[in-house]
Amino acid sequence: MATSDDSDRELTDEDLEQVIGGSRDMKIFIENWRRSSTEDWRTKTNWAKGEEKITLGEVHAHLGNKTVDISVSSLAPLVRTQKPVDGVSLDYPIIVNKSGGQYQHVLDGNHRLQKAIDQRVESIKAKILDLDNPETPEIFVRMFGGTK
Repeated sequence: MATSDDSDRELTDEDLEQVIGGSRDMKIFIENWRRSSTEDWRTKTNWAKGEEKITLGEVHAHLGNKTVDISVSSLAPLVRTQKPVDGVSLDYPIIVNKSGGQYQHVLDGNHRLQKAIDQRVESIKAKILDLDNPETPEIFVRMFGGTK
């Protein structure tokens, strides 16, 4: 079994057996947790229409590292959650799509935007997926409803 001296070591099935014993429910919980914790967020979050699918990783790869500061009040109507957002970090940019000169949707970062609203932050870092930009892949325009 893992001790304080080897806390960086991954738990083996034998370690888990000693900790959870014969609890079937706990074994199922641990297996589900292991599976979900190894899923990559870049492929887990996705959008699909018919046969087409876009992952968050593909959007991130297209946008690169360029961010802009956007007024939180201009994005407030787009937020889709009003749940408590404890533990959410504003260190990471949100992703917003834009079409016809208007912000349309928050693709990633609804909880971060809600936290910025709750804390009365003036601006938030964002990556903008401009659906009117000729360099934006056509699949993104079809998926997110651009005017291009």
